[in-house]
Order: sequence, then structure tokens, then C-alpha cells
Amino acid sequence: RFELIETIREYKPLAQVGVQQARLLLLGHVNVGKSSFFNTINSIFRNHVTAQAPVGSPRDQRSVTTKMRAYQVRNGREGRDLNFKIVDTMGLEEEKRKGFDPTELPYLLDGHVTDNHQFDPSGNISPEMPGFQKLPKLPDKIHCCIFVVDGTEIMSMSEELLNKLNEMRTKITGRGIPIIVLVTKIDKACEHTRGDVSLVYRSSTIQHLIAQNYTHEIELDPWVDVLALSALQQMLRFTDNYFD
Repeated sequence: RFELIETIREYKPLAQVGVQQARLLLLGHVNVGKSSFFNTINSIFRNHVTAQAPVGSPRDQRSVTTKMRAYQVRNGREGRDLNFKIVDTMGLEEEKRKGFDPTELPYLLDGHVTDNHQFDPSGNISPEMPGFQKLPKLPDKIHCCIFVVDGTEIMSMSEELLNKLNEMRTKITGRGIPIIVLVTKIDKACEHTRGDVSLVYRSSTIQHLIAQNYTHEIELDPWVDVLALSALQQMLRFTDNYFD
């Protein structure tokens, strides 16, 4: 755990690319744990459980996140900013004109949209809107995309949702941006890990499932931390591949 924390603490994008902070974009269905993943990482570096990003409940059918938020992680409450931002987005929904609109994804990837942009399921991003960056530079763009997937629903995704994910994947890969799949709620995805998250490495059901977020806990759990930090470390490695 401490080695992972130190590695991430010392992370810097490659000097020659002229980027101070890597930008990691979270994408996925409503209520899969996108905002909770940021809260988990933030909690680890604050050394106590925090909930800076608002999160939904299992019953929510609509996205709690309605704005694009570029969250900064600090080394402690008043420490320095770490060299990455986690960019949260509105959740996808199965119905058309509901939730995040995949046709607007290129504006995010290319750095045209700034922090706190209010999403509209009907689509509202245009070069004429206030704050639109017409000539974004590399530091404004997205450097790695993370598809966040609920581990309990992997095998039951609807065709409509899969179509939206595939549409986004095409837009991302066409720009050469790396994609990582982050599977959450592993504590519920397999009966062997429900009581002990450390058993994730022994579970045949979830050999590659890699995160449980803090949602209702009041104290940090070393195994939850290790899984989240390992996932983040891989995201930053993929980001460096993009800069290469």
C-alpha cells in the first residue's frame, strides 16, 4: 500500500510533452461507481474516508452527476496537488436522450469543454457556447479513458447500453487515447469476496476485476486501498504510453 502511494505521489507526466497533470476521464452507466472511485482515491491521500464528489444510491435511475468535474487530488488536506486529475461525467442511460450523450464525447476528449460544464441529455455543446475552448492544447485534452463497469451487471448489460459504449470506444480509439475497463463492486460480484475483499486475488469469478469503492465505510481498509491504487497506477502507465 505505502509503495503504491509513494509511486503515485511522485508521478509526473513525461517532461518533454509539456503537460503538468494527466487527465483521466471516467465514463459509464448510471450508478456504477465513477464518482465513488474518485472519492476512494481522494480518501486514501487524505488518510480518512471522504465524499467530496456526490454519489447516488442503488435505487437511482438517473445520474447524480450532471456536470463535468475535473477533480484534483492533493497529498493530504493542505498538501500539494498531485500530477493528475480525475474527470467525472454524467452517467449513461439506456434510453435515447437520457443521460450522457455519446455524440458529445469528442468535445471532452479534444479539450473543448471546461470544468463545471452542465450536461444536457439532448446535447448542448457547441462552439458558440460560453467557455468553449476553440483551440485546446494537449494539457486540456483527455489522456486516458476509463470505462467503469458494475461487476454485478457485466453479463446483463442491455443492447442499447452496449451500443452506446461501443460508439464511445470508436471515438476514443480513433484518437489513439488508451482505454481501461475498471470493474467496481467486486465485493458483491462474487460470494467469496463479500466478506473479505482480500480474497479477490483467489476468486475465479473476478480474476481481472479490480476495485471496490468506499461508499458507506467510515474507516480506510488496506485491501480496498491496494485495489484502487493498483488501478490508478495502471491508468497512469497507460497515460504515459499515450504521451509516448
